[in-house]
Formats: sequence, C-alpha cells, structure tokens
Amino acid sequence: MPIRILAFVCFLIGLYGCASTGETALIGEVAQGDKQGVIKLLENGAKVNETDAFLGNTPLIYAVRNNNHELVALLIENGADVNTKNNQEDTALQLASQFGYFDIADTLIRSGAEIDAGAYIGRPALVRAAASNHTKLMTLLLAKGASVNVEDDLHNSSLMIASLKGNLSAVSLLIESGGDANKTNQYGQTAIFFASLGGFDSIVEKLLSHGANPHIITTAGRNSLHAASIGKNDSIIQMLFDEKTEPVMLNNDQISAEDDFAMGYSNAQYGEMLGKKVGNTRSKEYYQLAADHFQSAGTKFKAISDEYSDKMLKQQLRIVLSFALIAVSNSYQAPVNAGATAGTLAPGISNNGIMSLNELRERFNQRHLDCVVLAESYRTKAAGL
Repeated sequence: MPIRILAFVCFLIGLYGCASTGETALIGEVAQGDKQGVIKLLENGAKVNETDAFLGNTPLIYAVRNNNHELVALLIENGADVNTKNNQEDTALQLASQFGYFDIADTLIRSGAEIDAGAYIGRPALVRAAASNHTKLMTLLLAKGASVNVEDDLHNSSLMIASLKGNLSAVSLLIESGGDANKTNQYGQTAIFFASLGGFDSIVEKLLSHGANPHIITTAGRNSLHAASIGKNDSIIQMLFDEKTEPVMLNNDQISAEDDFAMGYSNAQYGEMLGKKVGNTRSKEYYQLAADHFQSAGTKFKAISDEYSDKMLKQQLRIVLSFALIAVSNSYQAPVNAGATAGTLAPGISNNGIMSLNELRERFNQRHLDCVVLAESYRTKAAGL
C-alpha cells in the first residue's frame, strides 16, 4: 500500500475511530474524559453530533452519562445538539434527570433542551427524576417550565411515581406546583392507590388533604382500600374509612388468593371501625363478607400448596410479587419499602430472598391455615351480633 494511502487510512481511524466497535474517536476521548483530546479532534473536523453504531449515543450523551459537566459545556459550545435522541429515545436531559446531575441538567436547559421530551411516548425528565428520588432536580425542572402533570408512555405522572417511591418531599412539591392528585394511568391507578399499597401514611394523608379521591376503581377492580389491605396498613385503612371508602368487589371472577385475603382483611377492618362508630349492628354484614373472603382465600392457598406444579407455583409467586413491586416501567426502581411490603403479603419472600419451592409450598399451606382461623373468627363475631 502506498505510503500516502496508508497515512490517509491512519488519519481516518484517528478521526472517526474503529468501525468494528461502533465507537468513534471523539466518543472515545469523551468516554475517557480527555478534554485536550476532545478539543484536538474537534479542531481537526470531528463531527460533534456523530453517534456510535450500536446505541446511537452522541458525544454529549456520553459526557452526560459520565457526569462530566466540563465536557458537556465544551461540546455544546462546539455545536452539540442538546435534543438529539439515541436509539432508546433518550435525550441528554432525560438522562441527566434520571441520574440526578443537577448542574448538567441546568446547563442543558439553558442551552435549549426540551424539558418535556418523551411525554406520552417515553419517560420525560420530570418523571425520571421522580423515579430516582431526585427532588432537587425536580424543583429545577418545574422552575424551568416542566409540565407538572406530564405523563410517560403508561400515563404515569410524576406524582404517581413519587407516591409509589414514598417520597413525601417530592409529593409535596408536585402538589404545591399543581399536580393532579386524581390523574390515572392506563391501569386506572392513582397516586393515592400507590401510596396506600406502599404503606406511606404521610403521603396518603397529604393526598387526601389535597382532594385525592380514594374511591377511584382501577381497571382490575381495586381501589385504595384494597391496596392498603394487601399490606395490612391499618392506619391508612382508618384514614380511608374516614373518607367512606368501602371495600370493593373485584371485576374478575378468577381473583387470586391474595386478592381474596385483601378483601377479607378490608371487610374485617371496615366492620371493626364501623362498629366503633355507629354500633355493632352494621358490622355484621362486613364480618360475614370477611369470613367468606378468608374462606375463599384459604381454599385457594390450600390448592396452591397441594396441587400446583413447580412451574405453576413460580407463576403464582410472580403474581404475588407484582403487588409489591408494581412494575410501572422497566426504568423505575421498586418502591423503597418493597421488601417490607412483600414480606407482609408474599408467602414466597424472606429476608434472605426467594425461598425454595418446598418452603414456598409450606408457606402457602400456612396461609391456608391462617385463613381458616380468620374465617371462623369472623363468622363467630357475625353470629354474636
């Protein structure tokens, strides 16, 4: 190969990087945090908005991911497009918000970043900041014009996510900024539903004081009282009772054992509270309902313990875990107290993680026995009124 051609090939490799890795030279220098190397390549004509071959990330997105504010500013000064999306439809601001990089987010916004990018088709910056508990960054986004009720692709608002995460300061910020306490996602779930499920008393109280409606029914036929009953959160159940939130009948005839148990628990607690308020005569019907639900739940737990194959048992465990983890989006972390919530409702969870299948069968059998005792207890109570 003539020396002149070889030199030209070497120049191209230095300028554009190695095609086999999908990484350009400029991206490589940015990834290493080499400011002088970045400057040199830009002076030699490297394209500031080039993308890698596989993820579609620009040098700016790499700089954001590495929390390198200096390089972010340098790239913007040299013409980097702050609104370019990668192959996952992420913008630099969305990522900065997700990671909690306040100064970088501020610089991006000042440079023209679209604050609500990703609304309805992805995960906008405000929702991402809420999902990662970055309240300070949420304050910045709202001050710079973010829509407080912006939704993600599942129609979750930041208030829903903050309630799911148990972040009272974020919930307060969003409510005071005009957040809609009764907005529903595509499953009919609300902020107060998530807070009730997670056992976040202060958030439930805050939401109720700002007009949250605990009577809203999800597409699965549950309301906030049902959610609170899953985790046996008595203080929340009392608050919802005071709001006249009654137990609901699910719209699915094939409800799970955990659903039946939650219905039994909510009816039992409602009966107790009603008895204290207006006398025992009104409690009888709720005690009878509680007994029926506990009996039904016990039958289902027994069937799971005795009859389910290992595969079916694992499937049942996934159903149970879904109550505790509420997978709103793959990018969202589980609730901060998901372990505690799961421990109260899921017979397959222990402090050390997932149990063996034999242990899981035994735990379901124990739930059956517990339900038998509860059913009999509330039948006795009902008969005595």
